[in-house]
Amino acid sequence: MKPIGITGGIATGKSTVCNILREMGYSVDSADEIAKKIYCEPEIQLFLSQLLKCEIPVSREYLRDQIASSSEIRKKVNCLLHPKILEKIHGSKVLFIEVPLLIETCILDSFSQVWVVWCDPETQRKRLESRLESADEADAWLKTQLPVRAKIAFADTIIRTNSELATVREDIAKLMLAVCAE
Repeated sequence: MKPIGITGGIATGKSTVCNILREMGYSVDSADEIAKKIYCEPEIQLFLSQLLKCEIPVSREYLRDQIASSSEIRKKVNCLLHPKILEKIHGSKVLFIEVPLLIETCILDSFSQVWVVWCDPETQRKRLESRLESADEADAWLKTQLPVRAKIAFADTIIRTNSELATVREDIAKLMLAVCAE
């Protein structure tokens, strides 16, 4: 059986949803964690250092800044990393995989269902601003991403995370009853 894909925008609560699923005993993988491992591979570091004209190892913060400021660099990095990440996703045996760019990378057919994690844009911005400690950085990141409202059109399920954590837990427990009944 194909895994269930969990997606949403930055700071919408994807990690919270995944942590709740883990606490419930379900296996969850993350495209971001897969990407971190791939990022450390010597040939990837070499490519990035040549692309960004910097020394190895390429700092993740520096790469993040370059991706946020240049769509050309973002495209080149995505073209390198996304096929490698997708290969690992296809080889995974877990029930859930968190994939922030699931819609953008057009890999919906890799999943049995798509769950979109959503919160209102104001909450998303506040969470991101708090995480980055910068309103300007938060705005820059939000501009680089597909709005979560656009992802909702592809959702089999929408998980709203701008309510109390206990409510989010209850919603996920109800979803799991339906998944297990299938």
